[in-house]
Amino acid sequence: MGRLTLLPTSKEQWHAIVKEAEEVNGDSLKDDIEFYLVSMLHHFMTQVHLASATVAEDYLSALQLPPYEQQKLLRKLGDTCLLLSGLYPERAIRRRVSLSYFVNLGKQAYSGASEVSSQESMSHLFAELDEQFVALMDVLHCLREMSGVEQQLSLLQAEELWRTTRSRHALKVLKEYTDGFIPILFHHHGSG
Repeated sequence: MGRLTLLPTSKEQWHAIVKEAEEVNGDSLKDDIEFYLVSMLHHFMTQVHLASATVAEDYLSALQLPPYEQQKLLRKLGDTCLLLSGLYPERAIRRRVSLSYFVNLGKQAYSGASEVSSQESMSHLFAELDEQFVALMDVLHCLREMSGVEQQLSLLQAEELWRTTRSRHALKVLKEYTDGFIPILFHHHGSG
């Protein structure tokens, strides 16, 4: 199984890579969301502590902080969950959690950052990140595949992610595993 290794890349290169991943996945992100993703990926290259992130503890800690500090920590948490769910899905297996755990926590973090933001433009951006989380994760899954990682999502991860989030990329992976036939074997909770 291949391992994802990202090399330092300029923002322009990240932009081109993200655009290509959007095309491969059939997505078109809004300009501000695409810019945020590119900036986050560029910034991520300087971070080395993603592996030790304790997302649930960070979320609970953030809720105890004053609004400005809360927004900063919730944003960081949302970014971490997006990176873990999109670029490093194997870490969910090691942590014995589902990918939707990272999706739900990341969405909650961005939503919380939106609620406590004192700037309307930032509040709007975080609300959009919450709303577009799955599409952003899908673009990161495509980016991961484009980097040559052999197996991205397991069949069980793809099914769980598609069932809980309606991830377009997870559906594509399911179709690849099943030669295009998606059996109705999985029970659905609510409208999903």
